[in-house]
Formats: sequence, C-alpha cells, structure tokens
Amino acid sequence: MGKQALVLSGGSIKGAFQAGAVKQILSEGFEPEIIHGISVGSLNGAFLTNLTGKYDNNYKWTDLGDELVDFWLNGITKPESLVKKNSVLKLGWQLLRGKFESVLSTKPLKDLVHKTIEVDNFIKSNIDYTAGAVDLNSGNLKSFSKYDKELIEGVIASTTIPVMMPASLIGKTYYYDGGLREVAPLKSVIDKGATDIVVILCQSMDVSAQNFDHGNIAHMITRVMDIVTNETVNNDIRQTLKVNEIIRENIELTKNGVFKDKKKINIRLIRPDSELTLKIDKFDKKDIENMIELGRITAEKSKWQ
Repeated sequence: MGKQALVLSGGSIKGAFQAGAVKQILSEGFEPEIIHGISVGSLNGAFLTNLTGKYDNNYKWTDLGDELVDFWLNGITKPESLVKKNSVLKLGWQLLRGKFESVLSTKPLKDLVHKTIEVDNFIKSNIDYTAGAVDLNSGNLKSFSKYDKELIEGVIASTTIPVMMPASLIGKTYYYDGGLREVAPLKSVIDKGATDIVVILCQSMDVSAQNFDHGNIAHMITRVMDIVTNETVNNDIRQTLKVNEIIRENIELTKNGVFKDKKKINIRLIRPDSELTLKIDKFDKKDIENMIELGRITAEKSKWQ
C-alpha cells in the first residue's frame, strides 16, 4: 500500500500561504507519513515533524495545523522576526575587503529555528522528514534527514536565499537555498513509496508583470529567484503529470522499458492563482494573516489529480 506524502516548496515569507494550505488539508483528514521541504517548506515541515516527536507521536494532525498557523501569526510578524538589514557601512566594508557575505543578517531566523526545533523530537517522530539544501562546492542537492546531526543547520541552510543571506557553513561546506536545484522534491518522495502526494507551492503557474524597486538589491535578488524557481517547479510538476497521463492511457507500459514498475501517483496540487508579491523585508502581521487565509482558500478549492 502506498504512503501519503507532503511536499512543501520554497518561497521565503510566502511560506505563510503554505501554512494556511497545510492547515486546510490536515483538517480534511490528510495524514502525511513523509514530509519533504525546500527552503521555507523545510521550515514548515520541520515545525510539523518537531511537534509529532514532542507529543511522542500521540497527536491530532488538525491540532498540528493550528499550531503551525499560530507559529506564523505570533512568531513571524515583521521582517525583524527573520532578518536584519546590514548597514551600508558594513556592506561597504565587506566589499572593500573583498569578503562580501550578504545583504541581510539571518541571526533572528537562526535564533527562531534553534528556539523552535529540537533534534531529539525528530528522532522520536514517526515522520520521514527531509530538508534540501545546495552544496556550493559540488552544486548538488544535499538532503538532510532527521537522523543527521546537522539537521537544524540543514534547515537553516535550506532557507538561505543566495546573496541576500549568508551561505550556511556546515562542517567545511557552504550551503544555500535548496530551491536552486529543486523546488518541489517529487521524485524523492515517489522513490520512498508515496502514491498520494499533496504538493503545496508558493509559486503560481506564471510569473506576472509587477512593479518592484530596481534599486533595492534585496528585491532584485528575490525577483531573479522567483523567475528561476517558477520555471523549475513547472518542469517538475509537468513531468510527473505527463508520466501519470501516459500510464493511465496504457498500463502495459509499466511492464517494460522506461516506465517499468512506475505507478500512477495521486497528486493534489495547491498553488496560488497569481504570483504572490510579499517581500521578506516589507510585511506586517496583517499581510501574514491575509497570506494564511489565501492559502486556506486555495487548498479548499484544490482537487486530486
């Protein structure tokens, strides 16, 4: 019998949309056995997995969904909850020394993750959790499982937006946002036996035209990442749905050739109808509330494919 999996994409502060969607699908009875996250998706997934271990696997998913939403409503209410802008003087000094680190400091984010997540809870959890970050040396995606001693640092690394945030040093290797390589890790959960997969994306199908501050380096970096990740995630989803369609039309193909032993995957794809424009350096509690509600409504309207 196949497993249920929850795949959570990256999306920076748009992870509030994801939290609202997660609460909705959990309230409908979806109970994931596998949770894979990238970037902010790794943070949301880590929060949920941490709770399952904290409660010794004696929990109701609906309660965990409520707690995830509360985490966003009360813990991430302003940009300073996650990042601090480096001063112009500090940036200038970094450039002058030829040792540029980042536009933003992520100390608040690191403090929040360390405060919220405990490795022991992951070990106790019955959830197969993974966070993805990119190894800057090899360029490959590194998967941090709940048994990795560097798990918490891996979650932080997964959320670090290139250039905007400092690369995470784990051991002797620097890591960046997993969204550089994979936005929605569908293949990995399918390989683990998942046949019912909820995918919650913070990216709409299309990148819309929008006005943004071209002189703001943080906004420029975010815009470039949005464009890159949008195309990546569309390709990932398109490929999986195409395989499903081929198998549905001719089940005999699963006996031989490239489709041998492949199974039809039930996918519930939840993504915003239009591009989310919230910026990590400019939001307030009301923005978070609206994003959570939009996620809930979008999930409520979504269907299994």
